[in-house]
Amino acid sequence: MEAHCYLADIYHWAANYHWAAHCHRAAHYHWEANCHWAAHCHQAAHYHRQAHCQRAAHYHQASYYHLAAHYHRATILLKIKIARKKYLLLLLSLYLPLM
Repeated sequence: MEAHCYLADIYHWAANYHWAAHCHRAAHYHWEANCHWAAHCHQAAHYHRQAHCQRAAHYHQASYYHLAAHYHRATILLKIKIARKKYLLLLLSLYLPLM
């Protein structure tokens, strides 16, 4: 009877260690999976942020070029306006003495 109890104890402890090893391995895989997903999420967030920054830079650059084009056009129009006035003044200065 004692031998049976002794064997039962041994099997019980062996089973406990076996399950403990399984649980440990399962926990390890669980943590590995968590870390793996965390890394994926981190990388995704990084790419998302990069895309946002890139888009923001693109819009910033586009708005800069847009404004530059506006200013460029405005200066050209102003130069044309000034040139027209000078031309009209020149014409007036030529025709006034003739009248």
